[in-house]
Amino acid sequence: MKKVCVLHHTKYLGGGTKSFIDLLNMLKETYDVIACIPKGANEIVDLLQENAINYYEVSSVIPLFPYYSGSSSLISKSLVKTIYRLKDQQGFVDEINALNPSVLIFNSIVTTISAGRLDPQIKKICFVIETFKRTFVDNIFKKILERYFVGVAF
Repeated sequence: MKKVCVLHHTKYLGGGTKSFIDLLNMLKETYDVIACIPKGANEIVDLLQENAINYYEVSSVIPLFPYYSGSSSLISKSLVKTIYRLKDQQGFVDEINALNPSVLIFNSIVTTISAGRLDPQIKKICFVIETFKRTFVDNIFKKILERYFVGVAF
């Protein structure tokens, strides 16, 4: 049975969490599914347990580039801090690679920044749930999706 990991980057409940749980429930009937969530996402753990979904708590920081409509400006303190933390992706990459999934589904485009560093044998799919600003950052995401992903859904 193929192992499918689904990556969710936030500890907080919201609309993305609802679609995350729905996706996991659909996939678990056919695949060995593992929800990859940030360590300490207790409310999400409760939901996963209620739905009998296997999960893995990622102990390293999940790399993300949170630039979309409604996010901070490109020259904000929080975004600069996030960009600085991108240099420390190896722990995350090692954790995901160790799970040895056949497929890794990114539940948000903001997490796709790590795709190029993951094992190239892992097939990558992205669900784009964000609305974007019209900037050069859109082109960065577009190039990542075209180069490293076998499927993208909007």
